[in-house]
Amino acid sequence: MGKKTLDADPFFGTTFIDNDKSINKLHVGTFQDVQPLLERNKIYRNDEDRTKAGIKNGWFHVASFPPAAIAMIEKQYGLKPGGFLTLKDDKLLNRIINDRDLSGFKTTTKRV
Repeated sequence: MGKKTLDADPFFGTTFIDNDKSINKLHVGTFQDVQPLLERNKIYRNDEDRTKAGIKNGWFHVASFPPAAIAMIEKQYGLKPGGFLTLKDDKLLNRIINDRDLSGFKTTTKRV
């Protein structure tokens, strides 16, 4: 059968199924092009005036995570699906946001 697209969504990414006959396994996965978001985050991260204005006005945009990254984070940190979006543990949330491996999703150079 080979790799076949099951669903393509610009927000959630592309879900595929792949039948690997050599080892008799069926794989289902999702991938998402996050490059545009990473490029936007880099622009925001390098704009100190944006960060200062946000802090001054009482808000502080620190990161943007696409759905594919959220799913990966939930799996990596043992959270239930949707758990990242409802996380009440500030220490864990800050640890995730400040994780060097996820630095491309930060919109500021500040630590939270």
